[in-house]
Amino acid sequence: MTYFTSITRTVGVSALIAFSALPTSAYAGKHSQAVEAIAQAKGKIDAGDKVNAASQAPELQAQARASLSSAQDLLSKGHKDEAILAARHAGEFADQAIVSAENRRTASERERRHDAQDNAAVAVQAASDANVRTSIAQQATASANASADDANRRAAMAQQATADANARADALRAATPVAAPPATSTTTVAVVQDSPAPMSHATVHHTAHRTVRHHRGGARQIRRSTTTVTTTHS
Repeated sequence: MTYFTSITRTVGVSALIAFSALPTSAYAGKHSQAVEAIAQAKGKIDAGDKVNAASQAPELQAQARASLSSAQDLLSKGHKDEAILAARHAGEFADQAIVSAENRRTASERERRHDAQDNAAVAVQAASDANVRTSIAQQATASANASADDANRRAAMAQQATADANARADALRAATPVAAPPATSTTTVAVVQDSPAPMSHATVHHTAHRTVRHHRGGARQIRRSTTTVTTTHS
């Protein structure tokens, strides 16, 4: 009986001690939870800063900082439950800020990739257009060269034709005999004109009882003149 009573008394004391110690243990657990929640929220906010959440999701990051500050203030005032709740809200806002920043960064990267693809397509098209223009320019150059070659060929043909014409002209000049000067004949016509000889005085010889008269003026003097007539025979 005495032993049973002793045991009962011991159990009652132990229970009383345990019951009396429960508020202190619970108080210590709440404080630790609040501290841990605040630390987790702060770590998430720091992670958000590393992924540039302050610029990608500025409102959510600001709400996370405000909630963290509130949790720290509540814990300092002994409002552990409220501090834990505020720290959890801070962590949630930080998570949302990180997700939003990641989504916006992914969208930005996707847009940059699309822009890069568009730029690459534009560059490919520009290169294709440049190749087409180069091909057209090469064809134009080839056509111009062909035209120049044809012009040179025609010029050479013209020069050859001129040389042939000159050669034919030289051959004709060499083959044509030199015309002899027109033949001429000379005819000499003698024109004879008679003219009376000058009268001479007769010499009178006086003889006795006979008169003899000698006349020397009976002969005629002939004067000759020559006329030359030249006849040209073609």
